[in-house]
Amino acid sequence: MIKKTTIRVKKSAMPIYLGGLVWIILACFLKMTQLSDYLICIAAALLTYVISEKVKFKPEVITETTMVPESEQEAANLKLQSERSDILAQLRECDEMIADETVSAQIRRIEKAVGNIYDYLNEHPMAVNKVRKLFSYYLPTLIKLFHSYDKLEDIEMQGEQVKNTIAQIKRSAEIGAEAIEKQVDLLYSDEAMDISSDVQVLETLMKQQGLLDEKIR
Repeated sequence: MIKKTTIRVKKSAMPIYLGGLVWIILACFLKMTQLSDYLICIAAALLTYVISEKVKFKPEVITETTMVPESEQEAANLKLQSERSDILAQLRECDEMIADETVSAQIRRIEKAVGNIYDYLNEHPMAVNKVRKLFSYYLPTLIKLFHSYDKLEDIEMQGEQVKNTIAQIKRSAEIGAEAIEKQVDLLYSDEAMDISSDVQVLETLMKQQGLLDEKIR
């Protein structure tokens, strides 16, 4: 929510007050028992109002401060920034608490890819639907597995089941890093195609004008 200040210039109500005052004064002198008495009061009040309207009374300036919602775009950007900070902080925490450099390296790959995704979303907020499952399921699950890995890693006497689980988490870390990096490529694929088309058009125009050195191509 943000503060919004509105300044309104309200037309002076003085002509209305003066018209009402004339009505009250005449009503005190007239009996107000006949229709003519009411007609006189109405005519006098209206005449006073019309004359007063021509007088330049000081207008009333009204300042109003209200709390209004931020625009959808601003709200979306703030939400993305908050989510980015939270997720990257969780990934760094996992990287720091895990001693195995192999797993830590995969976590750093994921952290870098996630940062790239948020950079893209910052410029293309409507693309958030393309990565909704990544943020709602894949990343939380991977972070949960990393915490589990940290606990299993501290077990001194590791049985076969624990060793197998550790191996599975290592594999999941590698698969997860590859999948998220692929998601980055998919997001930027359309932009890359547009750039490639621009390059082709530029080369074609330069070739037509004899500006393209064949040795450079």
